[in-house]
Amino acid sequence: MRIAMFFPMVAALLVAPARGQCTVGTAGLTVTPDTPVVPGSQITVSVTGNPGAYVLVFRGPNPGATTLPGFFGGATICLDSPFLPIPIGSIPSSGTKTVQLPTNPNAAAGTSYTYQAVTLSYSGGLNVDTSGTDSITFSSPGPPPPCNPGALGLTVTPDVPVQPGDTIVRTVTGPPDTYVFLAFGQNLGSTTIPYINLNLCLGFPFGVSFMGEIPASGTLTKQNTIPPSATLPGNVTVSIQAFSVSYSGGFSFDTSNLDSLVF
Repeated sequence: MRIAMFFPMVAALLVAPARGQCTVGTAGLTVTPDTPVVPGSQITVSVTGNPGAYVLVFRGPNPGATTLPGFFGGATICLDSPFLPIPIGSIPSSGTKTVQLPTNPNAAAGTSYTYQAVTLSYSGGLNVDTSGTDSITFSSPGPPPPCNPGALGLTVTPDVPVQPGDTIVRTVTGPPDTYVFLAFGQNLGSTTIPYINLNLCLGFPFGVSFMGEIPASGTLTKQNTIPPSATLPGNVTVSIQAFSVSYSGGFSFDTSNLDSLVF
């Protein structure tokens, strides 16, 4: 069956679902690990069924019963809305399709996702089969990956929560004639910037802004004032790391320590 046929199938799932009796067919489903999952880590999903059958794995937080419309022939999965269908491809000749799937890096400890597979094949007509359900439960987030700051120095003030009217001061020390950028985000981690093999101590998503060129004094300082009428989010921590680019017979790159602001 052509993959293109599954786009209207998935689109049909956006229609308000009906309710029915949960259907468990002959397909098999296993989701591992069985132990609590660290948010953002990968899980292994294995589906057994007829070779050549195309597989959608449905994932959602709420067990229940939802009758699928259109191409799915009235099959009722064991989930209530909201849920997400994840296409994982066709079952090979071995009869088992196994894939690695990411998990939500911001999932709260103790929350769970339930999974159920739906397989689609064609032999004298469309055949729809379902699996039983399996689930994962999230643990507390793990420690950020190892990250080694470089030789640049970074200081960001104020050290107390930022208030409307405050002035934010960013100071970077390093070799003169070095161009400095600031990376900023809410997630600590370890991210390698492609092509330049530079490792930042931030996880995605994060933003990047150009700060300027370090002068002959070796210290670059920038500041800006928060408008007195500004509305700040409250209790949000933004981590900041500087990184630099310079050229002397070839490009070189460096990073700073981490600092942060609380808004």
